[in-house]
Amino acid sequence: MTGILQQIMSTMEQTRSVSVLDSVSMIGFAALLVLGAINCVLGYRLLRFWMMLFGFLIGGGIGLGVAYTMGIQEKYMYAVIMIGVGILLAVIAFLSYKVGIFIIGAGMESMFSIRQLLWYFSSACCLAWDLACLP
Repeated sequence: MTGILQQIMSTMEQTRSVSVLDSVSMIGFAALLVLGAINCVLGYRLLRFWMMLFGFLIGGGIGLGVAYTMGIQEKYMYAVIMIGVGILLAVIAFLSYKVGIFIIGAGMESMFSIRQLLWYFSSACCLAWDLACLP
């Protein structure tokens, strides 16, 4: 077990000493910091943007899978299919914004309702037990 941990630590030390990886990770962390600050200030107003962005990314992945399954050989066709499906899912995510808000609200309300119903049921059972055990 100690040998495995030492191997992991030596690998991490070797990775940390690579200067190219260090500069790339700093750029990534800076981008995440900027996006986090923007999201912190704007918050809910960016929800539609994030839905579109992840719709595009998921659509690109689905497009890649479709192109690979179809056996396409040209690389430009991979890009066309990925971008096309990505834009399609981004538009669907943009248009289904209100539906998404409704589903999130309904899910939160149902969780609250179930919690309340369970609380009422347990209270009724305790009351019935108390009444049954009265002398």
